[in-house]
Formats: sequence, structure tokens, C-alpha cells
Amino acid sequence: MNSILMVCPYIYPHVGGVESHVRDLSIYLSKRGFKVTILSNDIPPGYSRIKIDNVDIIRTRPIIEVIRMPIDPQIYRNVLKMASDYDIVHGHFPPPLTPYFAIKAAKKAEKPYVLTYHCDPTLDNRFLVFLEDIYNSFMGRALVEGSDAIIVTSESYKRTSKILWRIHKYWTIPNAVDIQFFDGRDYASIFREKYSIHEDFVMFVGRLVPHKNVEVFIQAAEYTGLKHVVIGDGPHRDHLERLTRRLRLQDRVLFLGKIPREDLRAAYSAASIVILPSLSRLEAFGIVLLEALAMGTPIIAADIPGVKTIVDTIGLPKFNPVDPKDLASKILKILEDYDSIKNIVKNGQEVVRKYYSWESVIDKIIGVYKVVLE
Repeated sequence: MNSILMVCPYIYPHVGGVESHVRDLSIYLSKRGFKVTILSNDIPPGYSRIKIDNVDIIRTRPIIEVIRMPIDPQIYRNVLKMASDYDIVHGHFPPPLTPYFAIKAAKKAEKPYVLTYHCDPTLDNRFLVFLEDIYNSFMGRALVEGSDAIIVTSESYKRTSKILWRIHKYWTIPNAVDIQFFDGRDYASIFREKYSIHEDFVMFVGRLVPHKNVEVFIQAAEYTGLKHVVIGDGPHRDHLERLTRRLRLQDRVLFLGKIPREDLRAAYSAASIVILPSLSRLEAFGIVLLEALAMGTPIIAADIPGVKTIVDTIGLPKFNPVDPKDLASKILKILEDYDSIKNIVKNGQEVVRKYYSWESVIDKIIGVYKVVLE
């Protein structure tokens, strides 16, 4: 066992949690001596074949992208053509069609198929919810029942999933953080000087899309009296900036857009609290929470399955994701007893290093590979 064909709907330079996970997983497997190739869709276009840290990335142009779902039958043909050179095909879900094409090709090529189930397929438009039910009943069920191994990121998410609740053979392996990069050192002054932010602030990090629920993070600024910093970009940014102006919070809410990774590390150091307000099942874990804890920064997360696993483990607060006043009260409560909270976070850093580092997680994933090849 020394070669893995990764298949995922999106990959670098497309930005997202699954993309980061697949990139880092592939790099760490490569460091362990595995040959790894990532097969994905060419979105955004122009990066059909690149290499990152000894990992080949092949991106093919989909026929079309519908509701954030690339439709690309070339994935099926390429997996079928390439499978003979690999021991395992490892698919990542969602969006749905890419891993579905991959499992069909892997089965035809008689190769083991491992599926990492990152989150349920969820549509923001309530008028299209019936499509979720159709998918769950047919393709989703076929995908999970046909996989040789399924990796889920938390027990609470698995138990509440419309697709996953019925499966019995699975591995719970959390997402991981690069503790070599997010090393817990104090980089706060670098961020404060570069971005001219010298007062205390709370922070959101992520793509600006509806399911991240950044509105509540912004609305909470009415009650905290603090600077609220938004790091990230996306199609929802104009809406969020209009909301900020409508609430007359321009002096409290600062949009920095996407920033370099080194600056993000420094931002974690400088922030008083990092907040993940996501409301949807599209947020199943929350890698930003691990990154913040690794840097020694307190976290607050929405009380939803999956995401709450981390804050419950550490003993930090959750909030009602539809109530900005509840979020504000949790922020102020942490700041009132900040020294005690920092002690909790220090213990949390050790938990992250022990259980959520790539060194720990990669061993568990390799263990799954060994089982499916037996």
C-alpha cells in the first residue's frame, strides 16, 4: 500500500474547508512515502495540472456547475483510466456528483473506495429542499452503502445526518490542523501593525456565503461595543457590507477580505475571541476553531451538531445561532473572566496537539487504508 488517488469536487486555488483538508491530507501522506494524486474539477479555470509538495493535482473542466455542484463525467473516465496505478481511491463528499462518479469507476476497476463524508448536501434555497430528499434517497444512499470505508468527522454529526444515521461500519476521525504552522507563538504585533488594529477585537474567519451566518456576528456588534473583524471573501460580501451600513456599524465591523496565511496566523494571535456562527449542516466541523485553539485563542461556536464537538470537548461556550444578543452575552462573559478562560484554552491547546494534529489524524487514516486492503 503506497499510492492513493484522491478525488474531490474542488481543490486549490478554490478556497474552502474540504479543499484545505484534502490538500493537507495529501501532503502529509506524501511525507509518509505515499504516492498521491488529486483529481478534481477545474474551478476556477486555468490550473489544469499543478504540483504542490510532491502531490500532483489534475483538474478537468466540468460540463457545467449547477447549485455549487460541478457536473463532470470526465471524473468517471479519468478514475477508470488511472485506477490501475493506485491502491485505493479516496473520495470526498460533498458536492454529490464527483464522488458518485468516482465510486462507480472505482468499483468497475475493482479498487477499494474510501469516502470521507464531510457534511450533508444542503441547499440554501428552501424551495429546492426536495432535491436534497431525492438525492438522499438514491445517489446518497448508494454512495455510502457502496463505499468500502466511510470516515465521518464527529459522532454528533453522524447521528443527526439523514444519510449517515443508517450506516454501522464507519470510522470517526476528526479534521486536523497543521500545528507546525499554527504553532502557538505570539505574532499579534505583526497583525496589529500591518492592519492598524490596536484595540481588542473578536474575529470571524471563513468564506462569506449564506450558511456561515455572518449576519449574526455583525449584529452582535450592536451589543458588545467591540471591534468585529471579518476575514474572508465570497459572494455574500456585498450583502454583509450593506447590512453593516444599514445598522450603522461601519466603525465597529471591519472587512479585511482574504489575507495571506501568515497574516491569518498572526490574526489568531491578536484576536480576543474567534467565533464560528454557522447555522447550516454544511458546517460539520470548523477547522478555524482548531486553528484558533492551536494559537491559544478562545473560541465560541454555534450550538449545532459537529461544530459543537470541539467547544464541548474544551469546555467553552456555545450560542444560539439565530440570536445575536446571546452571542454578544457569551462574548462579554468570556472577556469578564478572560484569565480563567485562557487557562481553559491552554488545556485546549494540548488537546488539539494530541488529538487534532495531522501527525495523529494521518495515522488513523492510514489505519483505515490498511483495513480496506486486508
